[in-house]
Amino acid sequence: MLDLAPAQGGFTETTFPEAGHYRFVDHDMRHAEAGAHGMVEVSD
Repeated sequence: MLDLAPAQGGFTETTFPEAGHYRFVDHDMRHAEAGAHGMVEVSD
């Protein structure tokens, strides 16, 4: 599980456990409900 809570100053640092594709949605539920989402691709 990834903790994507906003950090102080509005930036978030995220570490992925391994290579792969990780889906995400906008943290603002108004955007998420409208389908705002994306994919992060992590390679070796």
